[in-house]
Amino acid sequence: MASMSQFRISNAVNKAPGAPGPDLYLSRLIKLIPSEVTALYVCGTGVIGSEKEPTKGVWALFCLAAVVMIRWQTTRAQSGTQAPQYLAILISCISFGIWVFALGDGPFDKAAFRTPEVTTLLMIGWTFLVPYLYKGDQA
Repeated sequence: MASMSQFRISNAVNKAPGAPGPDLYLSRLIKLIPSEVTALYVCGTGVIGSEKEPTKGVWALFCLAAVVMIRWQTTRAQSGTQAPQYLAILISCISFGIWVFALGDGPFDKAAFRTPEVTTLLMIGWTFLVPYLYKGDQA
């Protein structure tokens, strides 16, 4: 069974045998891009359809709340002695927002500054850089 702190990011180098080491790039990438909620958002917008703009905004807010709730629960230390990783939660929320912006057909779809080139480059650049922005706890 996965631990409740499965998304907690660690930068600590533990010397004890069997102790987890620091999270590497790919592990941090997976933990900071909320792909499970992004998939939920995409499925939900498919059900809503293209003519229901207010509903898409509400759905995006619901999914953002899901990002906060899931990351809040899964970045706490399992022992309960450490608080959630607030910066990781914030980065995951920003990641979700960028993906919603880039995917289009949502609350940002009618924004004048939204172009396919800019949104795609923003999404690619953010996804590439985000594991370098936050490396987790030292302890």
